[in-house]
Amino acid sequence: MQETEHIALNPPEPMPVDPHEVIRSRPTRIYTAGSKGPDKLKRFLENDRKVLRFYCIWDDRDSMFGELREFVLHYYLVDDSVEVREVQKPNNGRDPFPILLRRQQLPKAFKDLSDVSDTAKYTWKDFRVGNVINVLGRPFLIRDCDDYTRKFYAEHLNLAPNDMKPLDLKLDKTDKDVEEIPPYNGFGSVEDSLGSVKYLVLKPPKKDFIKMLENEHKVLRFVAKMGSKHKEDRDRRFVITYRLADDMMTIYEPPQRNAGVIGGKFMERTRVLLPGSSLSDPRGPRYYTAKDLYVGATVTVFAHRFILLDADEYVFNYMEKDPASFPQSDCGRILTRARSLIKQCGGDAAKKQVEDVCAREDATGSGRCARQTLVAAGREIWGIDLSDHEIITLARQFEDSQRQVDYKRLVAAL
Repeated sequence: MQETEHIALNPPEPMPVDPHEVIRSRPTRIYTAGSKGPDKLKRFLENDRKVLRFYCIWDDRDSMFGELREFVLHYYLVDDSVEVREVQKPNNGRDPFPILLRRQQLPKAFKDLSDVSDTAKYTWKDFRVGNVINVLGRPFLIRDCDDYTRKFYAEHLNLAPNDMKPLDLKLDKTDKDVEEIPPYNGFGSVEDSLGSVKYLVLKPPKKDFIKMLENEHKVLRFVAKMGSKHKEDRDRRFVITYRLADDMMTIYEPPQRNAGVIGGKFMERTRVLLPGSSLSDPRGPRYYTAKDLYVGATVTVFAHRFILLDADEYVFNYMEKDPASFPQSDCGRILTRARSLIKQCGGDAAKKQVEDVCAREDATGSGRCARQTLVAAGREIWGIDLSDHEIITLARQFEDSQRQVDYKRLVAAL
């Protein structure tokens, strides 16, 4: 039809070559009886289950929809084979296919199927941190390896630790969207409101049962006064109770004669927000914890300021058992700090001042004084550099069962 229409045709093109058919058409190699290959049994016994692990990246961002992907390359010393597995990340939009390259010997140069069996193969000497290898046409950058691999190269190639130092690459450059949480709607607790945001079918908030069981019946009690600008409120005393099981706080005002104020429960059991935090905070509300409570601290409860004056013995014993969580009760740190402050304040003169303040209250000359006397002396010497809780912790190390402090021994320790 094209010849009838006088259309010129191109000459016939040859049939494309099939690499697989070319390999099959080659003559079969005849092995002579005298040839002897490597001892595979010996190699198996020496290198079985010895695997080198490398962490690689493939930068495919130049292509459309490409991205920076992470892989783990396993090199098996028993047969010089290589396996490549992809590092699966949640919500990456890809099927969780485990293997990119099944276990096989890896050719150094690859263009088509014929290169798989004819070209030179990678060996363990070709893999170094920082090298780029060709994985069937994909450039892989080796960025790190495990400790066994690093030790293997140090023993066989005498490489220094810096030669296999991991590359400092910032792999995660994507900007993560900050989840915006709507403000508290006023129904139920804050956790109930948050559950209506996360779940279509509402679920009860999860509770930390381990914390509740470990801290059941554990209560911290403090004596506090109200830090108010009104004179009639300054002499009021309160008992602040903090429950370790659920981080809830209760405030009770003991009745005082001729105080003009009816005592009783000042605040029901509830969690108290830290200053600057609110229920509508997108990061979530932040509440007072046990670490925020110590003698001398100021607690703001619904616009009322309370200054903690003292605590029961259980509070001091509980905090001194965990000085890492409660630095105000770390006696070793406090003693070191007190010694440095004494040197800054004049050394022996400051020690004499502490001893004189305590001696004024020691009418019998026994060398002992009340705990609050030492706290008052500490305020004169150290001021705000040491809190009342820290001074009490220091005094407890030198007092008897009657809470009488041996101030002479304490001054000698300073």
